[in-house]
Formats: sequence, C-alpha cells, structure tokens
Amino acid sequence: MDFELNSRYILCVYEQGNLTRAAKAIGISQPALSAAISNVEKRIGFKIFDKRKQPFVLTKEGEIYLDYLQKQQLLVDDYKKRIEELYDDEKGKVVIGGPTVYTESLIADAAAELHKTYPRYEIAIKNASVPELIKMVKKGEVDCFIGTSDNLPEGFEISEVKEETIYLCIPQKWSVNQKLEKYRTRLGEDGECFDYTILNNLGFIFMESNQPLQIEIEKFIEENKLSVQKVLSVNQASVAVRMTALGTGISFAPEEALINSKYLENICLYRPSDIISKRKIYVVYDQERYMTCVCKRLIEILHDMNYKERGK
Repeated sequence: MDFELNSRYILCVYEQGNLTRAAKAIGISQPALSAAISNVEKRIGFKIFDKRKQPFVLTKEGEIYLDYLQKQQLLVDDYKKRIEELYDDEKGKVVIGGPTVYTESLIADAAAELHKTYPRYEIAIKNASVPELIKMVKKGEVDCFIGTSDNLPEGFEISEVKEETIYLCIPQKWSVNQKLEKYRTRLGEDGECFDYTILNNLGFIFMESNQPLQIEIEKFIEENKLSVQKVLSVNQASVAVRMTALGTGISFAPEEALINSKYLENICLYRPSDIISKRKIYVVYDQERYMTCVCKRLIEILHDMNYKERGK
C-alpha cells in the first residue's frame, strides 16, 4: 500500500507542478504530502523534484525514477486486473477509445453488443485524437482504441477490423454537381473516378495536419495536380461533413462519418481517386499490457461486426 500511495503522490505532484495543487487533488494536507515525498527521497538517496522552480521540474535522477515508477504502477494495475478476473470475470472495467467518428458508430455498436454478454461490466468510451489515445494507453487509462494509422510507437500492436470507403463530398447546391451527375454515387457504393481537374480553384475543407486523413488529402491533390482554395481546417471528419452540408467547401469523409449523419441529403457523394478511396481501420493496444478476457471479447466483436457487413 505504501508503494501505491507514494507512487500516486509523486505522479500527482509531477502532473500538478506544485505541492499545493497536488495536495488538494489527492485530498490530504500539504505538510503531509511534503513529508511523504521527503521520506521517499531519503529512502532512495536523491531528490526527485527541483522545488526551486515553478512549476516543479524533475531532477535528472527524478526523470529516471519516474520512468520506472510509471512502469511499476502499470504492472500493479495489470496484477489487479488479473486477480479480479481470476475470482470474478463478470465484474470489472474495460476502456476503449477513438476519434469521434468511430465512438459514435463502430465503438458504440461494439460496446452495446459487449454489454449483452457482460451486463455487470463497466464499459467506458474515451473520445480523443490518436496522439492523445497513445498517451492514455501508455498510462493505463485506455485498454485499446480504434485508429487508421499503422505508424505507431514501438510496442503497439494493431489488428485490422474493417476497411472503409472514403468519399469526396461536395455541397449539394454547388453547380459543379451538374457536370458530375453520372459519377455521383451513394453511401455503400464505390462509384467511378473522373477528371478531378474540374475541381480546380474550388474551396476545400482540410483536416488538421496531424490527422491521417489529411495526409491522404494532400496525396490526392498532388496526384491530380490540383490548385484548390483552403477554406478552413477541422479536427473531426464529422465537422467537415457538417460544413460541407452548409455549403462551405468540398471535404473528404470516411463512411463512418456519413452513416448516421443527418446532413447527408445536402451532400453529393463521389469516389475520389484510388489513392484515397479506401483505408483500413485497426484496433490498437499495447502488447506489453495484460489484456482481460472482456477486452479480448470486445476486439472479437469488432471483427465479427465487420465480417457480417461483408456477408461472411
């Protein structure tokens, strides 16, 4: 217990940057927290924090200590999960994350299905960007997440759960749709490619630069030698869909962002070039962390849902 308490104290001071905020967050007095940190420093023989600076910074020795402390804490968490699962596999908690476009459809559907089998299990869904989710997994705050990139830090495993279609979305009221009538497609269908230079000088909605989809958008523009106007950039595909429906600009959206969209009737869908028309969706997890049977079942459900869609 002392180890767990001291770990929590040190991690909280590191995150909060000073003793006052950390003590308030933990719910103990500042002198008690200061004494606990001092006792740990005496035991290990060096200072963990440089308290002369605000916010507190780690000493060089403290950086190494914190790294091992975080690893030890994750091992303790894994140990608790395994013990809980050993004695009661019907109770516990599983946390899955993903960008909004997937939490509102793919993840929500899988979580609902999992609940049928494990009604007493707490199922939590975290909505965040992939960079944030990677940090959450490393901290043990998320068990797995849905993403579209296989470019991940060392130690992460991916398992494909679906291949989705990307659509070129043009505001329904734009006159360019008249010239593209025969190429227009519907959700769930691929459609045909066309001469994309017809889109030259039109307004486009981009994703933020750290979004995987934006990399594909840039490839599409470069491949087709387009000159386009950047209207604005957004961090969620669902927002881009909404802006397109309002007539703001052309966007690219994965089918998951369009399936439950109430704005679909205000958008004309087309197939972009092959370079961007398809992308894979993965479930991502840290292979070094213990995975409960419920988390494994959640991943199986995600796979099964995809097989049903393919008619397998």
